[in-house]
Amino acid sequence: MLEELFMGYIAGVASRLVSTPLTLVTVRLQNEKDKDESDVAEKGKARMIEETEKPNGVVKVMKDLYNEGGITGFWRGKNLF
Repeated sequence: MLEELFMGYIAGVASRLVSTPLTLVTVRLQNEKDKDESDVAEKGKARMIEETEKPNGVVKVMKDLYNEGGITGFWRGKNLF
């Protein structure tokens, strides 16, 4: 039984190690989209065309996160224990 509890703990930690950075990237992409949409509403359709052409991708968000906090920035605010 103790072995099963330990294996469950290890599985949970592994899950958090993978899901936390993915969640952070998803939230950042959603925030950028919401910000872009509010800018479009304020500045008109010409701004919308410029913003849709601007590359806002997963790789850019991951680079920004790395530049802001290094490798540990992907798990900022999370405690595994």
